[in-house]
Amino acid sequence: MSSTEDHDRIASADPWAIREALYRISENYWPRQIWRHPDGPDDMEAVIRRSPPPTDYHVHDYVALSALHHCYDGWSYLSRAIGAETVANPEVARHLGYYAQLRAAMSILAMNGIGIMRMKYVTIDNKGAYTVGSCGNTHIFTWKALKAWTDENNYAMFLNTIRPGGLPLRKWTESIDVRGNALGESWVRDWSQEFHNMPGDRYSRNQASYDPVALSPTFVDARPARDVLDAVVSMWRLLEPEGTSGFAKLDSYLLRRAVTRISAVHEDVSTNHCIDEVVIKSSKTYLSTRLGNNVGGMCSW
Repeated sequence: MSSTEDHDRIASADPWAIREALYRISENYWPRQIWRHPDGPDDMEAVIRRSPPPTDYHVHDYVALSALHHCYDGWSYLSRAIGAETVANPEVARHLGYYAQLRAAMSILAMNGIGIMRMKYVTIDNKGAYTVGSCGNTHIFTWKALKAWTDENNYAMFLNTIRPGGLPLRKWTESIDVRGNALGESWVRDWSQEFHNMPGDRYSRNQASYDPVALSPTFVDARPARDVLDAVVSMWRLLEPEGTSGFAKLDSYLLRRAVTRISAVHEDVSTNHCIDEVVIKSSKTYLSTRLGNNVGGMCSW
């Protein structure tokens, strides 16, 4: 972060007001086929300019809606990146793929009370009060804000969001993660490493966006069509919504990775420990009420 003050604001952000805003919007405005209250701000600059300033509710609505739109735009960028790859244009794919990452990060932050816009950001605390700050370069600040937010032990959000079979990942692993937080801490370390790599991703995106890429020493020819097709099919299967969790295959893969990661942290849990027993031990009640005896199908990875 650019300052201790910025870090403290990120740490104080809370998702409560965003959830309330989404509920309020869905009840009051979407049935009228409008996004939000007509008097709400159009962008963050409007928040700064207006006198008197907009109400807390208007700002909550704007940040909540930005989370939805960033998510939608991120998927749109990803689909277009895949399209560019399939027509032998890897540099455009790199450009669009980077923006898919960026929008995903902005969506996660907005859903948790941190709205990032052009050169400005807003944080909303657990009482619904908002604070506006300057962030300089939006790209750099987004990755730093996401790292700062994750460092505040917010890995619990991820363990509750990933839901193999409709059950939070935390529930699947709690019987073997005897320290209670080994998995979350381990994944946060991985995330931190990814954040350190983001400036390199941005530099690579800049090359694809602004340079004559065919003259660049990092230029690579398009991959063989067969390799591209295999990658696209694999991604499609991995991200195809299905089941109770939305992304069943991805969630199942992450569950397996989680168990393997925990076994690496705890010396008393073997990597080859039968994952079926982990599933049954972790979710005995859930499986008996929701999945019956059909446990084997979930463990056939």
